[in-house]
Amino acid sequence: LIIPTLTLTRIFMKKILNQTHQTLTTVKSTPQIGLEKKLIQKKAIRVIHGKKRLKLKTV
Repeated sequence: LIIPTLTLTRIFMKKILNQTHQTLTTVKSTPQIGLEKKLIQKKAIRVIHGKKRLKLKTV
């Protein structure tokens, strides 16, 4: 299936937002999992920003 990048990024961002909401709502008894999620979010954001930069360069 070929899905446009914009829709993929939207889905990805929604997932990240859901994860952040979960981390905020969850009790701070497991800090390691929270840190891992934060790292994953940072990586995801970097990927999205990278894609945007590539698009700008190509255009």
